[in-house]
Amino acid sequence: MEGVLLCFLLVGFLIWFFIAISKSVDEAAEERSKKRETVFGYAEKQDDRAHYEKLAESRWAAFLIDSAASAPYSSKHKKATLFRHAWKRAHVLKNIYQSSRDLENMLVHDVFIRFAENYYSDVAPQNVYGKVGLKMTFKQEFKLHEIEQKKLSPSPAPQKPEEFACIYRGVDTATKRTYIGQTTNEAEERWLQHRRSRTGAFKDGAINVNWEVIRERVIFDELDYWESYYIGYYNSLDFGFNDNRGNDLNAYDKGIGEARMASFSDS
Repeated sequence: MEGVLLCFLLVGFLIWFFIAISKSVDEAAEERSKKRETVFGYAEKQDDRAHYEKLAESRWAAFLIDSAASAPYSSKHKKATLFRHAWKRAHVLKNIYQSSRDLENMLVHDVFIRFAENYYSDVAPQNVYGKVGLKMTFKQEFKLHEIEQKKLSPSPAPQKPEEFACIYRGVDTATKRTYIGQTTNEAEERWLQHRRSRTGAFKDGAINVNWEVIRERVIFDELDYWESYYIGYYNSLDFGFNDNRGNDLNAYDKGIGEARMASFSDS
């Protein structure tokens, strides 16, 4: 009976031992998997390293040419200056691509960092302490980040002025009160609409109104700005027919300010 009990105990111990070993192996595998994560926060397989190395090698020459176009001028250490600038650009671009979660470009530029370090080491200038090392201040990095970000995300092309979009002014000949308006159609047609509907400079019963275009071929997105500006400039809210300051209060205030400056200079 004691022998059977001993066997049960031995079997139980062996089962516990194998379970503990299996758990330890699983934990070790999980730990190794975590260690394989790159410093960029992405799990990188070992066979991917060669892939990104080849990509970097194929793009390195173009990256250097692009870096040479924006590198600082140096008459004495041209190569060192170029590789130093390439090293800085690679660091900044790696961070930009990391933020946008562009894995391929991020890892390629990480390889560029190593390439630039190696090439720079061969041509680095010397001082009393030895080879001048690679470094980049926060201010330099911030400025370069702005430059590279603009290259990657350029501003949209400037808008072309609309053919008929304009700011116009109507003046009641009897009271000299002014109305400022905007239109994207022909100004003359808009003035006829005001006459037919008794709006704008006609709304208080004016009979004769002199109309003029005061700003022609305006970019569509700037119509509100210039309408508010001229409402302020001609003060057509307080001494005219406009019911409000328009949609851009800053432009309205600017118009008032510049009208005052103009009156001071004329006096």
